[in-house]
Amino acid sequence: MNKNTIVLVDDDLTINYFHKRLLKIYFDQECIQTCFNGKQAIDTLLSLNEKLDKDDNVTVLLDLNMPVMNGWEFLAEFHSFKTELKFNCSIYIITSSINPEDKKHGVSDFNVVNFFNKPLSKSDVDLIFNK
Repeated sequence: MNKNTIVLVDDDLTINYFHKRLLKIYFDQECIQTCFNGKQAIDTLLSLNEKLDKDDNVTVLLDLNMPVMNGWEFLAEFHSFKTELKFNCSIYIITSSINPEDKKHGVSDFNVVNFFNKPLSKSDVDLIFNK
């Protein structure tokens, strides 16, 4: 049986709380992991690589502006190890940025599935998870 894991990557506690509550409509609490920066997200993905296999799915909901390692730095690092991942990984940028260059840059990254403004709505979650 395949597993679905959601990795929220955002340093905003309020947004994480809101997104977790929204995601719990569809998913068990146990499959939702929170990271507060890109470095923690990288570590989480590498840790999941030891537990998951090719039939499992990980969805990363990635903020852009964070301390330690921002979303762009995360994506650059992700490029260097994505072929080593044993599971399917989809990345969605979730940001409060209104800079059109951020959206253009984000959707041009072939690892990014889509770009959403935060906070996510129920219809955004429906689109991301095909509900």
